[in-house]
Amino acid sequence: GVTCQEYLESFQNQVDIISHCGGTLLLDSMIDEHLPSTITRDSASGTQLEAAKKKAIEEYLACSFMLGADKSRYGKLVADMENSYLQGDDKYPAKMTDAYSLLEHWKPDHNSSQILDTSKVGVAFLNDGQGNAENKKEKDISHITCFNCQEKGHYANKCPNKKNDESGDVHAQYGGFAENE
Repeated sequence: GVTCQEYLESFQNQVDIISHCGGTLLLDSMIDEHLPSTITRDSASGTQLEAAKKKAIEEYLACSFMLGADKSRYGKLVADMENSYLQGDDKYPAKMTDAYSLLEHWKPDHNSSQILDTSKVGVAFLNDGQGNAENKKEKDISHITCFNCQEKGHYANKCPNKKNDESGDVHAQYGGFAENE
């Protein structure tokens, strides 16, 4: 899995690409929400507009960061925040540092079921080791010498000439120490 730090770096790279390509992360209505209630965008000073814009972007990025987090690991956390928001209690972090800290220190409740990220089910199926034999590469063991019969091409635990040595002597059973491959 991806660490929280790796996810943060990937997320920041995506934000940088959007900005570099001239994209915007902000709608005017988002700025309006961060202005004092007595001030409109038309009557706000440049400083007030910049402060509102900065808060709006920070909040948007924090929310996006949370919503884009690994569903299998943080799905319950995000679902709980969404449900709280629908009930009028906004628990989404307003700053990236708070969002990162929340993910970094999140302790899932192992007694409750986690939300399955169905978008990754096919990928998990393809990577579960049950793929077709063409995709599996057999390890070349032709240079391996069996400690049991001293023939090449197999390990002692798979020896076709296996002797039942019940003496308990490990050196007798395996012919000494294992060689490095």
